[in-house]
Amino acid sequence: MYPKSLEKVIENLTKLPGIGPKSAERIAHFILRMDDNELNDLIESIKNLRKKIKYCKICFNLTESEDICEICKNPLRDKSTILVVEEIKDLIRIETLGYYSGVYHVLGGHISTSGKIGINDLTINELEQRVKSGDIKEVIFALSPQWEGDMTKEYIKKILKKYNIKITSLARGISGSTYLEAIDDSSLLQALEDRKEEI
Repeated sequence: MYPKSLEKVIENLTKLPGIGPKSAERIAHFILRMDDNELNDLIESIKNLRKKIKYCKICFNLTESEDICEICKNPLRDKSTILVVEEIKDLIRIETLGYYSGVYHVLGGHISTSGKIGINDLTINELEQRVKSGDIKEVIFALSPQWEGDMTKEYIKKILKKYNIKITSLARGISGSTYLEAIDDSSLLQALEDRKEEI
């Protein structure tokens, strides 16, 4: 039995994604061994994260202190093309390829059959408003190639079909059970280059 204060830290750490009881226990013991400067630096960085980081009002990417992210502010980006992803990590994954020059839209997940994430939990309405502005020529879907991702894409497609835009998706030369983060760079780049127009 650990002291209650240590048990509380372990309990809170297990709430983080990917952290099980054993990992939480190891992290808690590591925190105990940190010197005061290291610990204070960790605490301050977490506090600053909540204070300074916010979501871009346009695409829902992360931005620091300002309301609009660096990608949306960049005058060299092609504002007529929107690449739709589920999570910010997917945006980062594609952005690091250095190939795509348009802008993004982060949905915040996909429609879940379990009911945990519904239509109103995603930024679908905001995406439609961007398309409705009339400046958009193409919307590219880069959602998880699993059936919940496909279901989300089909739902959004029905909404966007009434607008005069091109709707495309990443080419499916990848496994249906593979997430964007697990695809190698060359395959992801090829899937983006060979994107297929949706019917």
